[in-house]
Amino acid sequence: AVVSTQSTGALEADMARGVHYLEDEPVLPHIIRYMRVLPQYLSAVAHCARKTEMTQWGYLFQCTGLVTDLLDECLVAGSLDTAILYLLVLQNLHPLPASRQYTVRLL
Repeated sequence: AVVSTQSTGALEADMARGVHYLEDEPVLPHIIRYMRVLPQYLSAVAHCARKTEMTQWGYLFQCTGLVTDLLDECLVAGSLDTAILYLLVLQNLHPLPASRQYTVRLL
């Protein structure tokens, strides 16, 4: 696996500042912060969501950002395969009009 120098640099910066994470502190927000610099970020979050229980999606997207924002980023980047994954999540989280709007945009 390729490690981004940006994410490694962020970790090193935290270590240099003396940032330590407590055992009872949620780890996911820190992982997401490091992942954001990776080109595979949107895809990784979408695949993670698809493999995670729907009951946990609220917390996941609280850490990563709104599903609609992530879907919009995919559309802007032309990542239609990933956008479809977010559409599936959106259909489970939001009423039909919201998912219908994005379905039309994907077409």
